[in-house]
Amino acid sequence: MGTRTYDDLPVGVLIADDAIVIRTASASFLRDFSCLAEDVQDRELSELISPRDRRASMLIDRASTQAATEPVDTIAVVEVGEVARLARIVLVRESQQWMVLVECIDNPQNLVLQLFSEHRRWSAALRGSSDGLVFVDEALTITDYNARFVELMQFRSDHGVLLGEELLPGRELATLLAPAAFEPMRVRLDAMWSREGCSDEFMLHGRWLELDARPIYLPSKGLSGHAISLRDATDRHDMEHARAERQRELLRHSEEVIAAQRQAIRALTAPRIPIARGLTVVPLVGALDTQRLSEIVEDLLEGVARDGTRTLVLDITGVPEFDGAAAAGLLSAARSLRLIGVHPILTGVSPRTAQLLASEHVPTHGLEIHGSLEAAIASSMRRSSARPVTS
Repeated sequence: MGTRTYDDLPVGVLIADDAIVIRTASASFLRDFSCLAEDVQDRELSELISPRDRRASMLIDRASTQAATEPVDTIAVVEVGEVARLARIVLVRESQQWMVLVECIDNPQNLVLQLFSEHRRWSAALRGSSDGLVFVDEALTITDYNARFVELMQFRSDHGVLLGEELLPGRELATLLAPAAFEPMRVRLDAMWSREGCSDEFMLHGRWLELDARPIYLPSKGLSGHAISLRDATDRHDMEHARAERQRELLRHSEEVIAAQRQAIRALTAPRIPIARGLTVVPLVGALDTQRLSEIVEDLLEGVARDGTRTLVLDITGVPEFDGAAAAGLLSAARSLRLIGVHPILTGVSPRTAQLLASEHVPTHGLEIHGSLEAAIASSMRRSSARPVTS
């Protein structure tokens, strides 16, 4: 087929063989690019495409290698010699050759140029986003995406080789998400297709990702696809984890400080004072409630077992209020002391406390009671013939 058939067309025409190698060029094309036929003859069409228009080159290469039958329609900068012009390129299959229509659209009034400029601005925003973005049609086939999406997803072939971004257009997203590693994302997207989008977080390849997916509706056709964005939230998760760990550490430290303070208070309010070998006095100071009595008894049982106390004098002179519950607690403590071989003595009983014990019929049998600390110590010394502690 000669070029004369196309010389009167308002667009440039190239005739290429099955491998899309240019054989002839129309006069319109030669005029638009100020070149001679030999400048383009026997060159692959992709060689004329600017290196910056990688996607157009990939579409042309795919058409030649996959024996495509559908027309290929793209926009790219065509470079011939010193001339570079923005053009719409349409490849149409004709038997064993290709007819390539090249329409220069760099006139500012050209509607295609205006649409292309809008598309370029959109593409620049898409590729400049720090989030991973992908768009799929209603059949969940990938129509557009950015490099960040490919970087975050790390799709691999069946042989474990990372897939380049040029292999994603036209692929079904569900197929790419089939491997087990993508199950967290697949589960969330499967639930999304039947409702108005979703927002969630999941772990993928050791990193936390924020997923946001939304349906896209067009007035003319309704649901036309979905927009999916991914954001790396690992740093935020790490900071939140570190903050939570610091809070837990502060809480543990606070609990340790409180426990130490409580222990110090217990030691101050119920100190064990050795008077003679085997004889210890414990002066109790302050109000005695059930919790404090329990702590005092626990401390006393541990202490007397360690220091070999045989007689323990409990002096309640410093206890301002003494009720039936406190009395019952002290009697229980006395029984516990006897069980480990310690003889308990109660002293400092005021007249009011004595009346209380009598009125509430508190059983004090078996408990040695004295009115003063001196009397209690003297009784213990006489009974055990204990020797004073020497320094």
